[in-house]
Amino acid sequence: MSDFIVFKRTAGHCYVERIPADSLIDALQKYLAYDLEASPVPDSARVELDGKCYHCLELVEFWHKANSKYDELELDSAGVLLNHQSWQINEAGYPADKHGVVPLLCSYEPSSIANYIELCRGIFRKAHPRSRARAFVWYLRHGPLVTFYRNRDPNLDKPLEIAARYLIRWQKDKYPQPYSLTPEMIEEWPGTYDDILEQLVQ
Repeated sequence: MSDFIVFKRTAGHCYVERIPADSLIDALQKYLAYDLEASPVPDSARVELDGKCYHCLELVEFWHKANSKYDELELDSAGVLLNHQSWQINEAGYPADKHGVVPLLCSYEPSSIANYIELCRGIFRKAHPRSRARAFVWYLRHGPLVTFYRNRDPNLDKPLEIAARYLIRWQKDKYPQPYSLTPEMIEEWPGTYDDILEQLVQ
């Protein structure tokens, strides 16, 4: 049994929730049961909600990562947050330092997220010049994964339409510094929700 920490940012508050769970899948299913009253589907990374089956990350993206108007943690020209919405999960497994202090979670840094999205948007628009797709970021073991999406139906009648995902690969065994990125570091990523789950940084 491990502790998983969910950090959710909204316009009004930041929420930190602890989930005792046997695995990341178990933690996500417990979170969605608490958050949406979804029912876990045994032996899978899926849940049932209103008679339909969804991957856990599909619901997290729809309800907590996506926004019909802004990118995740979008900033204006003065660096002020336009969109506070963000969501992440981490396993609490860091050792205590010499003072006995245990770090639990470091939240996303908005300017880094903005730079990852902006760099990938230049590539995305070459393939989709008229698209107004919005974007959010997952941190995978190999680097930030930027997802562009359309069609956030407010009633969940339609799932998010994923337009493209781009992976910015680690350079020299560490995450890219957002101000030194180049398009050559980016590759279109064809993975599935299960692939994201397997590679999600915890």
